Amino acid sequence: MNLPNHERESNQFTGIANVIGVMDRGGDVIAPGAFIDALAGFLDKGFIGLSHDWDALPIGMPDTAEERAGGLWVSGTFHSTRAAQAARVVVRERLE
Repeated sequence: MNLPNHERESNQFTGIANVIGVMDRGGDVIAPGAFIDALAGFLDKGFIGLSHDWDALPIGMPDTAEERAGGLWVSGTFHSTRAAQAARVVVRERLE
């Protein structure tokens, strides 16, 4: 995710979480409009997982989400757990 300067030292993140029109690792291609019906539930009960690991604790929670031309745009907050903060550091370092 592309972190603006003010977010690099915070627990916030923003970016495209899922692209539209590109085949993913599972062989799926997301069509425009695919997220519309799920956004409210994602914001209410959703989570940000590390590498789609549903068995591990989440590393963050979504604050906003909307479908844009490129895909599912999400902003969120990292949790304070050790794993979440380690993921935050990795994201920051890779973007730098």
